[in-house]
Amino acid sequence: MQGGLHCNILHGYLADILNDNENNFIKGHLKSNNETGCFYIIATDIELEGHWIWANSDDPVQYTDWAPTEPQNAGSGENCICLSHSVQFQLADVTCDRTLQFICKKSVNGTKRAYYCRNGWMRYNNACYLFINSEADNWTDAYTHCNILHGYLADILSEDENKFIQANLHSRHESGCFYISATDVELEGHWIWANSDDPVQYKDWAPSEPQNLGSGENCICLQSNRAFKWIDVSCDAKMPFICKMKLTDPSTEVIG
Repeated sequence: MQGGLHCNILHGYLADILNDNENNFIKGHLKSNNETGCFYIIATDIELEGHWIWANSDDPVQYTDWAPTEPQNAGSGENCICLSHSVQFQLADVTCDRTLQFICKKSVNGTKRAYYCRNGWMRYNNACYLFINSEADNWTDAYTHCNILHGYLADILSEDENKFIQANLHSRHESGCFYISATDVELEGHWIWANSDDPVQYKDWAPSEPQNLGSGENCICLQSNRAFKWIDVSCDAKMPFICKMKLTDPSTEVIG
């Protein structure tokens, strides 16, 4: 659901639709402009099937205008919503990796920020972490999944933060290798955090890592059988992953 990144660049967010009047306004605009296709909005049930939330605010979706027979979760992977021309711009659930049009929204009074960690997320200092042990199809899929949840694929910026993450993985008895957002896909050996483009300064490599086996290991994961130290892996590997969301201090937020 890449539309969300575009909306953020425009200082807005992928649209939520909160009431009948707003829904009728959007549908009327799409119809009057003879639009076709399906337009993403920001609702998702990717964390818990059937529990739809607005990813910009984490609020439950209370107002809905589903098309007949929707949502159907075809193939058990339709975790996003769009307004579909084929059903008069009513709502349909779709997979989150489709290339679709989208609707942005910007509040004149500012938007909600995260002040607390929601259920399932673990707090450390001023951030929340979600350990997802189901495998993403690849690193890009993990990156997109975290963005949909209004977070990002985790960076690890200090030894203390790294120890917190490793301790949680151990206490949860996790296995496998967990993607984080570091990559050297642009320049071999020059590792950056993809969420910020900042260079990776703190590292916790396992012995003999990174090895760039086959000249194509451009992503990083925390490997369970190596005490959750870091190894470089192919970005095409199916892996579990870690999302991160920074918290905002409401006393310092500027509205408007």
